[in-house]
Amino acid sequence: MPDCNDGEHSAYSMLLLSLDFVSALIRYKALHSLPSTLGLRVGVHSGRCVGGIVGTTMQRYHLYGRTMQITQLLEATAPMDGVHVSATTKSCADVEGTSTSPQLQLVPQSPFSVLMTSKGEMVPRAAIDGLQTFLLDATEAVQAAHTAKQELHQPDDGSTKCDLLSPDALEEIKHRKPSQHTAQNRSGPLDSAMQDSQA
Repeated sequence: MPDCNDGEHSAYSMLLLSLDFVSALIRYKALHSLPSTLGLRVGVHSGRCVGGIVGTTMQRYHLYGRTMQITQLLEATAPMDGVHVSATTKSCADVEGTSTSPQLQLVPQSPFSVLMTSKGEMVPRAAIDGLQTFLLDATEAVQAAHTAKQELHQPDDGSTKCDLLSPDALEEIKHRKPSQHTAQNRSGPLDSAMQDSQA
């Protein structure tokens, strides 16, 4: 992460970024009627780690350390379209004085609750050093997605909205004739070779 906060990484900015990711995906699923199984899980934790470029043939920048292990477990045990936040990150946000922001509604999770991955595997609290965890409330994102979907299906001008194709492109598709090169009459060198071998 670049040092753009006087040498300190902003926990508040990372939480807002996480919420933006979830909000964008929820809205996109609603607009395009995608299956509910498509989702995003986010884990956010703060701490020291080591980063560097690994490899020779295919070089990749990677982060190592206990901080990353806990972050991965928080991600794995986050609910669908949810942001799982550690108490350490919340404390960092408290120091920034932004944890009370109306955009960030951190719901505490019971310290006795069972952490469960999407595959149904149980993760003991000891695996995340017994940290208290919080869920970032994405209720507003869901409501915004629902509103966007209603606007898509009930536009004011009576037309059908589409943010991927222009009106000219949609009109062209409506009047486009079916292709003559269908699977039934398409032939090529491979088909000719097969016919010759059968003969």
